[in-house]
Amino acid sequence: MSDIKLLDISNEEYHASPGYSSTMLKLLPDNPMLFAGRHITKTMPFKRTAAMELGTNVHRALLDGTPTRVIPDDVLTKNKAKAGNAWKDFKAEHEGANVLVKEDDPICHILANLRAHKSVQDLLAASVFREQSIFWTDEATGLAMRSRADDVALFPKAEKPVKLWDLKTANDVR
Repeated sequence: MSDIKLLDISNEEYHASPGYSSTMLKLLPDNPMLFAGRHITKTMPFKRTAAMELGTNVHRALLDGTPTRVIPDDVLTKNKAKAGNAWKDFKAEHEGANVLVKEDDPICHILANLRAHKSVQDLLAASVFREQSIFWTDEATGLAMRSRADDVALFPKAEKPVKLWDLKTANDVR
């Protein structure tokens, strides 16, 4: 693995890059047709879920510093829909922010718990760089491989001084 490249590129550039990730390859043994449709023939596009959006928004808020804004009631319609001029104005004013419908949105609870957790505080304090894309060629197969670490933290005095970590959300802690 002497050809390792570490690149500071956007998430979009990473996902458009050639090569296989562990997430892609995990699909292969259980569902080779879906693997082929998504990653070889590109005939079965990947669909983002609400759970993925939640994870992305938590990630953006904790690691990227994206602000989180709760939508005031007077911006929503009577049935709590995002519509009308007040919503358009609010959305334009908070472009790029995580916009939440209510204060008890799960994102608020997740962020509060993460920020209060000692291990997370330690990782964030020891952060060296975030969102780095790693590319290499697997020696055994010759496949172009890729990975994207959410964060790399350094602990110089620890037995294992480098920690690559990836933030994940889940519906169930088990």
